[in-house]
Amino acid sequence: MRKTLRPIRLIKRLAISAFSNVVAREANTMYVYWRKCAVLLGAVLCSWIPSVAHAYDAFAGSYSVPASPVAGTVLLREFVSSATICGEKNRPTCTLIEPGASFVPLGGGASLPGPLIPTAVTGISVQMLVNGVPLARSSINILFKDLIEIQLVADGRTITGGSLNSNNPVGYIYMPSFKEFNTVRKLELAGKITSVPGTCSVPSQNVTLPSVTARKFDTVGSMHGTQRFQLRVNSCPKGYNQVGYSLRPVGGAVAGAPGVLPLSADSTASGVKIFVADDNGAPVNFGQSIKIDAYDKTTGGSYAIPTEVSYIQTDAAVTTGTVNAAMAVTLEYR
Repeated sequence: MRKTLRPIRLIKRLAISAFSNVVAREANTMYVYWRKCAVLLGAVLCSWIPSVAHAYDAFAGSYSVPASPVAGTVLLREFVSSATICGEKNRPTCTLIEPGASFVPLGGGASLPGPLIPTAVTGISVQMLVNGVPLARSSINILFKDLIEIQLVADGRTITGGSLNSNNPVGYIYMPSFKEFNTVRKLELAGKITSVPGTCSVPSQNVTLPSVTARKFDTVGSMHGTQRFQLRVNSCPKGYNQVGYSLRPVGGAVAGAPGVLPLSADSTASGVKIFVADDNGAPVNFGQSIKIDAYDKTTGGSYAIPTEVSYIQTDAAVTTGTVNAAMAVTLEYR
């Protein structure tokens, strides 16, 4: 029996994202108002019921982002619980009904259709995702039941930096009509954005594993042919508060198999896949943000991250052939 070698391809994918914890604190910058609205001939007419009910701020703190990211790039994410949106007594769910959501841009004025709303920082817009779908003014009969995601998104203009907060409304997201109660939740942005010229780069890499005979694989989960390499992140500019990365298996995750890459279509072997681990042999967590601890915001630099790959037996029978797989690297800044 013989085994033909083909390389594992590490595909470069440049994207920007950052994650933060669930927002569940009171502050003085993200207000939740109660109001009743009606839409007449494109205008939003509102009558306020009580005053501020709760206060929550999104993106509080300081963040650094690239000055010229690709339009549509998610720069920052923050998550809010449905209980926060649905109001008093920790109500776990609520349903958005007509007239739907109302979006008011910087300085107030007529409602925008959404889902993207300009913020006070040039080059950045905001949107809300409910059940993974961007919320628009036309969204109705939407059940709020899980974490609500708020995203800051590059809109194609050069990002100048500045404060997300303002004395005027900045990217408010209103949800004026709920089935369970006649209230409104107003979300407001806070925090400071610093624009950094330049980004890191990730070179494409091919990693070749040694040949292994099929008879060595005697049980599901056995691993052979380990090959160590260094995942490279190069030419990071100074100025970011933090630089990190995440890994994604090309072809999707293998259910119940942490760190395992699915075989690409040009593979001819069966019963084995590729296992990816850190330098301690622990499986990598695909999709998890990993901070580059060595990054120094005063100097920037290039970094080599020790990684290893192995063949792993995934089925009772192993047949010879080529074993090819790939993973994508996403860079993250904040």
